[in-house]
Amino acid sequence: KKEKDAPFFLYLPYTIPHSKFEVPEDAPYSDEEWAQPLKNYAAMITRMDSDIGKIIELLKEEGLDENTIVFFSSDNGPTGQPNKFFNSNAPFKGTKGNLYEGGLRIPLIARWPGKIKPETVSDHLSAFWDFLPTACDLANVETPEKIDGISFLPTLLGKNQPEHKYLYWEFFQYNYSWKSGDNPDNRNFLHSQAIRMDNWKAINTEFHGTNHA
Repeated sequence: KKEKDAPFFLYLPYTIPHSKFEVPEDAPYSDEEWAQPLKNYAAMITRMDSDIGKIIELLKEEGLDENTIVFFSSDNGPTGQPNKFFNSNAPFKGTKGNLYEGGLRIPLIARWPGKIKPETVSDHLSAFWDFLPTACDLANVETPEKIDGISFLPTLLGKNQPEHKYLYWEFFQYNYSWKSGDNPDNRNFLHSQAIRMDNWKAINTEFHGTNHA
């Protein structure tokens, strides 16, 4: 509390929701006629939502709310079983572990009272490597050179936004059955590649065996 007037940065990586789908209690979904793992999965999300709410309330109590920007996002699309039941990534194809839109298109929520207009929605195409230059702009420090990211601070503030010419991804599969040795080819191999340009997307999955790169 003594340092609350100084700049601060908090990175809070939640594990939930994630398998194993275990949670202290499955409320408020206990009476739903769902399979138990699905009750637990939903309860995980509700639990996380409540905990994030406590952080927002603390910012308000400390008088930091209007001088703090909060980002919330996920690292990938939904996993298979819950997605089939809840239809989490509709209408997109794919889930966690592939490069289809359902595997990597995720929401980003940003909250900054007085700066970001409430209830605005943007279709700006961005990726996680855009966060570094955005954070640099917010902190008013120089952005590192030779990076792929483009700050999306203009979008947050309702201003003209520079766009990516394209976005590119590679997905490396972890080989859980590897036995011994230090050869990285035994542990990881290139599974797929994808590129997105405007409304077009190309995916390459023609990899066989272990192709470490």
